[in-house]
Amino acid sequence: MRALIRPGLRQINAFMGVRGGEWSVLMLLLVHLFLTLSTQSMLRSLNTGLFLGAFDASVYPWYFLAESILTLALSMIYSTWVVGKIDRKVETIGFILLFIFILISGRLLLFQADARWVKFALPMFCDSMIGILLIQTWSIYGDCLDSRKAKRLYPLIGFGGTCGAISGGWMASSLVNSLGTENLLFVGVAVLSLLMLIGMVIQNRYMNPMMAASGRMQDEDLEDGWGQKVREFFNEIFGNKLLLLMILVLVGVRVSSTIADFHLQVQLKNSFQQNEITAYIGSYLAITNLCMLVIQALVENRLINAFGVVFGMATTPIALSLGMGNFLLSPSLFSITVTKFLEQITRNSIFKTSVELVYLPFDSARRRKLRLRVNALLGLATVPCVSLAIVVMNGEQLPLTILALTFALAGIVISLELKKPYTQSLHQSLMRRRLLVDEEDDDTPVQLSSARIEESLAQDDTEMVLFALELLKSHELNLPKDHILPLLEHENPFVREGALHILRRLNNPDYADTVLHILKRERVGRVRKACFQALQQLGDENHNVIAIDHLRDSDLEVQAEATVFLFTRGGIEGVLAGAEHLKLLLKSEDPAELNAVAQIMGAIGIRYFRKDFLALLESPWPEVRKTCLVAAGISPEPTLMPVLFRCLQDRQTSREALSSLYRYPPALILPQVVKEFRKNTSSHEYRSELIRLMGSFATPETAASLLELMQEPHVRLKYQALTACANLRRKLTLDLSEYNHIIYYQIQREFRYGYSYYFLSSLVRDNPINKERALLLQDELNQRIGFVQNMLFKLFALLYNPNDVYKAYLNFKSQASHYRALSLEVLNYTLSRDLVDVALTLLDDLPMEKRLSVARDKAFIDDYIGESWWSSTFIQEDIWLNRIASWVRELDPSNEEEKSVFHLLDKVFLLKKTPLFKGFQAAELTPVAQAAEEVLLPPQTRVFKQGAPGDAFFVISKGEVVIERNGREVVRLGEGECFGEVEILSASPRLATIRTLSNCELLRITREDFIDVVETYPLFARGLLEILSKRLGDNLTQVEKYLPESSAETAKSP
Repeated sequence: MRALIRPGLRQINAFMGVRGGEWSVLMLLLVHLFLTLSTQSMLRSLNTGLFLGAFDASVYPWYFLAESILTLALSMIYSTWVVGKIDRKVETIGFILLFIFILISGRLLLFQADARWVKFALPMFCDSMIGILLIQTWSIYGDCLDSRKAKRLYPLIGFGGTCGAISGGWMASSLVNSLGTENLLFVGVAVLSLLMLIGMVIQNRYMNPMMAASGRMQDEDLEDGWGQKVREFFNEIFGNKLLLLMILVLVGVRVSSTIADFHLQVQLKNSFQQNEITAYIGSYLAITNLCMLVIQALVENRLINAFGVVFGMATTPIALSLGMGNFLLSPSLFSITVTKFLEQITRNSIFKTSVELVYLPFDSARRRKLRLRVNALLGLATVPCVSLAIVVMNGEQLPLTILALTFALAGIVISLELKKPYTQSLHQSLMRRRLLVDEEDDDTPVQLSSARIEESLAQDDTEMVLFALELLKSHELNLPKDHILPLLEHENPFVREGALHILRRLNNPDYADTVLHILKRERVGRVRKACFQALQQLGDENHNVIAIDHLRDSDLEVQAEATVFLFTRGGIEGVLAGAEHLKLLLKSEDPAELNAVAQIMGAIGIRYFRKDFLALLESPWPEVRKTCLVAAGISPEPTLMPVLFRCLQDRQTSREALSSLYRYPPALILPQVVKEFRKNTSSHEYRSELIRLMGSFATPETAASLLELMQEPHVRLKYQALTACANLRRKLTLDLSEYNHIIYYQIQREFRYGYSYYFLSSLVRDNPINKERALLLQDELNQRIGFVQNMLFKLFALLYNPNDVYKAYLNFKSQASHYRALSLEVLNYTLSRDLVDVALTLLDDLPMEKRLSVARDKAFIDDYIGESWWSSTFIQEDIWLNRIASWVRELDPSNEEEKSVFHLLDKVFLLKKTPLFKGFQAAELTPVAQAAEEVLLPPQTRVFKQGAPGDAFFVISKGEVVIERNGREVVRLGEGECFGEVEILSASPRLATIRTLSNCELLRITREDFIDVVETYPLFARGLLEILSKRLGDNLTQVEKYLPESSAETAKSP
């Protein structure tokens, strides 16, 4: 039964957009909003009945005006002296208790004989209090949900609210005849009491206490005068384009809606009495919210998630325009009711959700303050004007309806502003700091305490003990001696070794005898080595005898550690014995013994053996040179820096030299690095290593040195320096404003390159000469465009908040279109006006005509090139683009060198067709193409046999082959496809037999040649790693489609 239910629940969750762990909070929020909207719907029916039963149409404008003034006063008082000043729970309970007091007092006052003023004041207070209650309610929801959960769950929460509104309207229409309009106030008191209890449960369980606390702390800082607060309020609105547009739309909606309310009240007054009006409004609200329920259940969630916040902004202005247009043609109670119906079904569903999501990026206190003040501003800016218009126009239907229609149409026009480029996801861009938060991962990492580690050490599982020892070692945690001693007797030598490292760190000479006891009977070399490492910290010259005995140890590493002990802890006698042994080792020609010498020198101090150490660095054995370089990093010696820089140029020792140079002080090494970079202009690989070295030092001086390399003509080196500088700025929060002129120049340069590559791509597409070969050139241009885009993000990180730009860059590199769009929105709210349009047009997925139009306006492209695209300086100055352009044009090679290049490009073009090499640039594939051997095979020839060693892979230039496994045909491959790559990457036997079906021309690349290319060309190796990672991800995605859902979830879990 459970097996049948679980798939059904998953389908429900997928359809509704709800995660399994979110149902508890969702249901509580649904009930809470159900009660809130039920109260609103019932009190609205009640208020309309009370007011219209007591007053005629001439009083309506003054009621609207009084309500707007009261709303303004309550909103300002609440936002200034309540929000952020008192505890959230006290705030919620206190407000609802005040509301209950107003309802009970109003009902008691209605018992008086002359209570007309109560029927004016009570509805006014109720409407204002309901508005604040709704703001408070949605603010609680915003504190309980993060931004992306809210986007999924808000429409579903609104679903519960709509049910509540239906319930409130139904109660008003069904109970009014039996209880009377006035007695419905007691029902409202009961619902508000239940609402208060549910609100307390939500705040206790789900509200983020840090968010509430931060809101209060922020508010405590805002003790400025009223003038300052007003200025801050307007600055916040005008500084946020989305918020400003939303307010303007709300102004149009509010004016048109208020006039529609006036017309509805006039029609109701002319048609019904008090209880009938209450029943009519209750029925109208029930029917309206029932239709809203259908909208929310079927389309709202999907529309909001698909089209974002801006989609909902236009719905209510359109509904009001249609309704008021209909009322203009046929004024009646039915037509104005239809108008309000259309308004309500949009305003309280899609439109309301959109408005709530606009406020969501602000923190808790600011969000509530902003909502209250915007609400007050709207009431003050719209209702008095509408009231004045009603008085001036003497309540005439025609001019008032035209005015309402005008404002509704204005709301539509303003909504269309949100449809312009780069504003489709403005709400997401406001939440830049939440871009990479994973809402699915609610698990917090469990930190292992010392007690937990000690428990692991006591287990029988050797792997767990080793893991616990590694944790102690890496986190520099200590253990009491009584916990270490049992581990020193452990049967596993790795455990004994780890325990000795912990004992060494205790630095207590009393433990030296324990180490000697172990050393005398230990048979494993690595443990004896650990013993001497411990004695280097705990021992003294009294232990020289055992150290001298171990100078003849069968394990060279033990000899080395014993020698280091004699030099460091053995006194004069120990130094003499150690020096004698070191001289003996130096005379050896065994590379293993010379390695031991280098290790000893590094541990003792190279300055004491500088001459001998330099001689070792000239050793013919690469292993010895590498060991020497590692030793140089243990005790950095300034006089060795020139030697280390020379070793950095050698491919065989560059990694170890770089590691040793990392250990030198930045002030000492940075000037030398800059000097080396300027001196060696021919070796790009060496200069790349120098930039890597420079970027490892996190100092302001490093950033300045890297920025000096911005004038570097080699684009790859410039990009590497730029990346290192951007990373440093993220770490150190550096102020690079003095270099802005350099950065802006580079940005403009990248704009010119990027748009020119787009322009050339369009010209090649329209005038290809050779369509098939032109694909390679277009691919090369696209690769360069991607490179320019990466450069721009690095440059932006030097001008603006580096963390925001870095997150935007990660999203831009995502394969998901939603995250790429989100990245552009971050830039839209980050870049200055002079950069934003040009940058976003270059980065966005826009039609080519749009891009080229902007490029021409900014004079970034040379239109005079026309069909002669190969004459562009961007192709002429780029060696590879120039070669490919000539190859595409099928020009005859002018010399043997060019002929060889064209032949090489034929191979590159073929390699580019394969999935493995599709993402590489031509220059990166050149070494692979040079290693590729052309093979001609007749039909029915076996290329290799299943089970044979995987010594090469093949690319089909012409012909067709068949793959056979266990004698059965599996698949056929044709031109541009490859086979055998799995075996050379994994060094495994052939998985199948390959046989030719026709005359075949193949490119054969041996495993040895391929490995040489990977080791020799770091850029190719890095690109290969990215390609293989992507293929692995794609394969996992394909596999998941064929797995049961439970299995897929298990595979994903760590």
